[in-house]
Amino acid sequence: MSNFIRTEIEGNVAFIVVDRPQKMNALNTAILKELLNCLDSVDRNDDIRVVVLRGEGEKAFIVGADIQELANMSAYEYREFGMLFTSISERIMTLSKPVIAAVNGVAFGGGCLVAISCDLVVADAGARFGFQEVNLGFMGATGMLPKLVGKHRAAEITMLGGTLSAKEAHGMGLVNKIADDGELEAVVDEISRRLIEQSSMALHLIKRSLLVALDAGLSVSSRYETELSSICVAGDPAQRRIARYLQR
Repeated sequence: MSNFIRTEIEGNVAFIVVDRPQKMNALNTAILKELLNCLDSVDRNDDIRVVVLRGEGEKAFIVGADIQELANMSAYEYREFGMLFTSISERIMTLSKPVIAAVNGVAFGGGCLVAISCDLVVADAGARFGFQEVNLGFMGATGMLPKLVGKHRAAEITMLGGTLSAKEAHGMGLVNKIADDGELEAVVDEISRRLIEQSSMALHLIKRSLLVALDAGLSVSSRYETELSSICVAGDPAQRRIARYLQR
């Protein structure tokens, strides 16, 4: 265990914190494996309804991969390292609960990938985003970004290796909400509260449907949505909510 990941549970919300502020929360192999185990653990806990990912300190959400570790890797070792980032991204997207990224400071490279893999991204006004791997001679996020921002925006982000302000990331659809200075925690708490009020089954199946929509054509994703929605409607939570609505 790396001991750089901690979990704080407040009511029905689990806060997963990358706690390596002296390295701007950079992720190495041990931390990635610990984060993956942590995600599995919170997914098994039925009392947890919402997961919030954040970085310790004021400078970074997650600055990205630990370049010191990466520098000495062979191609095979880098492949295994990169696959861990892919596994984290996929695990976040397939988690049965909504995941919110609370982004303060920088979210670069693998850290940006972690953020945009979450269902909702809330950024501090001073947050910065980017995929700067090209500046070091390699690449990242070319699989996901075109689906989120389109081919040309994705090319700009990954080929030029620059940074995006929170406002720019919001304009591209990579950020849901920008919090005023000092208000990030309050905004995340409000979104968490609203999610907890929703049907956990519906939220889980919405996640599954959205994921299929990223990978499939319109016809397949729309039909899949109908199948999952029918499961929701027939379930007790939906029936109770519909009954309350009709009694208004």
